[in-house]
Amino acid sequence: MIEGVEVAIFTYEKPGNKHKVSLRSNGKIDVSEICVSYGGGGHAVAAGCTVSGTRKEVENMILNDVIKKLGE
Repeated sequence: MIEGVEVAIFTYEKPGNKHKVSLRSNGKIDVSEICVSYGGGGHAVAAGCTVSGTRKEVENMILNDVIKKLGE
């Protein structure tokens, strides 16, 4: 837990323009909802998925989803 951090996002590239995405939450948002929308899964505070696209596209998609959830 880092003060002021609501969600941590970790990505790494896999072959075929795919990216493994891991999300961790301090509990303010349910990150599994984001990962499920990409075919992944997990728990409210820890979830993951694999997303196709360029690094920048994937980062933008995930970040936009997190920002949207934080605004709800």
